[in-house]
Amino acid sequence: MRTRVGMAVVLLGLLAACTLGGKAHVNVLAAASLQDVLTELISHYEAAHPDVDVVPAFDATSTLRTQIEEGAPADVFLAADTASPKALADAGLAGTPVHFAGNVVTLIVPKTNPAHIQSWIDLLTPGVAIIAAGETVPITKYAEQTIANLAGLPDAPENAAATLDAAVASREENVRSVLTKLELGQGDAAFVYLTDATSSTEVTQVVLPDGAAATATYDGAAVNGSSGGQAFLDWLRTDEAQAVFADYGFTPPPGP
Repeated sequence: MRTRVGMAVVLLGLLAACTLGGKAHVNVLAAASLQDVLTELISHYEAAHPDVDVVPAFDATSTLRTQIEEGAPADVFLAADTASPKALADAGLAGTPVHFAGNVVTLIVPKTNPAHIQSWIDLLTPGVAIIAAGETVPITKYAEQTIANLAGLPDAPENAAATLDAAVASREENVRSVLTKLELGQGDAAFVYLTDATSSTEVTQVVLPDGAAATATYDGAAVNGSSGGQAFLDWLRTDEAQAVFADYGFTPPPGP
């Protein structure tokens, strides 16, 4: 049975790289926070490779990883963490992961700022509603690291981390859903990536103390031996692609 499942996954990978209308078809499963930048990157890639159609799908890294594990057609996996591509590689479903971008966590509030939040300590005010992502979504790990850093500051109130955890009013599917909820004024604050915050005119950033914001590393891996997926992933690490990432506020990937 395991052999049949493995063969089915390989066949799905081959189908994902099939040609449509004479063009190679490359499926990219990417973290939700990559939606804006990847849309532009794909247009650059397709202009330079007219024989290729790159088709993206966006969601939480954890959701996409599960889909690949269950056999969803994919050529390359672009994650907002390092653990998920490694898990697929360890399971024999993906090639060796590589870093391709970085990001930083920031605190945002709706533009109207109904809770009058001026600093992270204002999040501790009773009644403040924090919007967060699901427990397995990478932004949650990075937000928790940021909160731990804040709670460890010399002037941090006692039990700050526990108070912030108790203030979470809802958990959304991915970081873009968190951003949307804040844009609609359906919460008082959220921790998101800097690139998400700067993409919106409906939210405002709250400055965090120096060194408190966690940094994120984005890893990618070709799925099921896809040559088309590997070629696209390799291109994301070129100077041309990295310049586009920088334009959108992403930081360079850590070093090899």
